[in-house]
Amino acid sequence: MSGGLRCFVALELPEGLRETIAAHFAREGRTLSGVRWVPAGNLHLTLKFLGELDAKRLPALEGALTEALLGHAPFSLALRGAGAFPSPERARVIWVGAGTGASEVSALAASVEAALTPLGFSPEERPFSPHLTVGRVKTPPRDRGALRELLDAVRDREWGEWVVSGAHLVRSELFPAGPIYSILHTATLPEKPGQGR
Repeated sequence: MSGGLRCFVALELPEGLRETIAAHFAREGRTLSGVRWVPAGNLHLTLKFLGELDAKRLPALEGALTEALLGHAPFSLALRGAGAFPSPERARVIWVGAGTGASEVSALAASVEAALTPLGFSPEERPFSPHLTVGRVKTPPRDRGALRELLDAVRDREWGEWVVSGAHLVRSELFPAGPIYSILHTATLPEKPGQGR
């Protein structure tokens, strides 16, 4: 759609946690050819990718997102380990996974999905898998063993934990140097689920 907004719904990480994760992969993965590491400021956990949409749809979208969160309370979410989709041997995306709180974030994503489907957003075909994209593989690394070593070294690492208190509607603007994200709307998780604020 020409002139549309490219958007997604996501959880924001604390700045310190973003910096820790980004610095690790930028440092340890610097010799991996063909991988673009995500800068700290762009790290987020996507709940739902929306694609291009007309700005006129934003009010309805913001209302649906707020409604989707009403059945959930704030929860602790920990980031743990690392891996690659679809596999380290054929990696396209390098990710950090969720530990404590994974079931809560999955339930939150399901509520967002259910709330946005009536607005015309197609349900995801693949099951939701909570993860943080930390790198995108542009060309297959010449040394695939190096990528597996990088992932194996942090397989059980606990990166950090924070309390999720809301979700954001985020705009993504694409540029040659990488995307720039801006928050368009924030919906908070109510202290007492099932009640509005």
